[in-house]
Order: sequence, then C-alpha cells, then structure tokens
Amino acid sequence: STQSTWDSTMAAVVKFEGLEAEPRSGEKRKARAKGQPSRKQPARSDFSTEREYAQAWQKWRLSRDNNNNSVKRSRQQLRVEQKRQEQVCQSRLNENEELESEVHSLHRDAKVLIKAISKPSALSRDELERVRLMMLEEQARDMSAVPLPTATSLRESFLEDSRLFPVN
Repeated sequence: STQSTWDSTMAAVVKFEGLEAEPRSGEKRKARAKGQPSRKQPARSDFSTEREYAQAWQKWRLSRDNNNNSVKRSRQQLRVEQKRQEQVCQSRLNENEELESEVHSLHRDAKVLIKAISKPSALSRDELERVRLMMLEEQARDMSAVPLPTATSLRESFLEDSRLFPVN
C-alpha cells in the first residue's frame, strides 16, 4: 500500500514538473512508429534559433494540414458510402412492397381458383371475371411461347404450297 502511494505521488510530481517518467514495472509505454514526429506543436523554447523553430513549425503545420485533408477525404468517403447504402436499402424496401403486393394478389387469385373448382356456382360476377381474365392471361403466355415464323420458313412453306397447288 505504501509503495502504491509512493508510485502515485511520484507520477503526480513527474506529471506536474513535465518530466518523462519511466513506466512502472509491468506497464508499457505507447510507442510511436519509427520516423513519426511528435504531434505536439513545437514550442519556441525548445529551439536555439528562430530558424530552427520556424522549420519545425512549418513541418508540424504541413503534417497537420495533411492529416486534416486526410480526415476530410475519409469522412467524405463515409458520407458517399452511407448515401449509397441508404439508396440500396430504399430500393430493397420498394422491391419488398412490390413483392408483398404480388403475393397478396396471388393469394387472392388462389382463393378464387379454389372456389371455382370446388363450388363454381358460388362465384360472384367479379370472381367469374377474374377467372376469365386469368385464363386469357394464361393463353397469352402460351401464345408468346410459340416461336413466330421467320422469313425463311415462310418462303419455304410458300414454295411447298405452290408445288402442291400450282398457279396457272
């Protein structure tokens, strides 16, 4: 207990006087990467000439300006990415609404078809019209699946017809 009190007192004295204290046993000091200058603004009292101080201050200012620009770019990239994510989210919400509407419509159609099979006489006019519309839509899909004749196939069929039925 006495040792920890002494350590905390010495740490306070070192901090107050601005001295560099050695880390306590078991503690590690946060090391700066090699070649990394201190981030603190240079003080005039740390330099013997005005020229050295001006050079150190310019170097520090350039480093701070570069860092500030880097932070601005990073934040701008984050804003752009966030906006893109919001757009993706909104498009997916819209797509989900469309799909939910389609599911609701298909569910309604399934109920009408079940009723048409089980009790056709119980169908209302609207339900009968919906069944007819579904049948027409199905026929249209079937027709679109049939390939249309090409010009070559039309010419060949015309030649066959003309052989079978010669024109005088």
